[in-house]
Amino acid sequence: MDNPIVLHPYDNRWPALFEEERTRLRAVCGALLPDLHHIGSTSIPIATGLADRYPEP
Repeated sequence: MDNPIVLHPYDNRWPALFEEERTRLRAVCGALLPDLHHIGSTSIPIATGLADRYPEP
């Protein structure tokens, strides 16, 4: 497999990294992306899992 999936323990930097990514995406997409929400277990600091992103229509 060229790109294996790797799971990592929760990282306290993830919320800040998401906010940085949200800022970049909103700057590029403008009105096409009214908002972007951090969802999934990594949006809750005490939970573990994979990061998901869901654009608001």
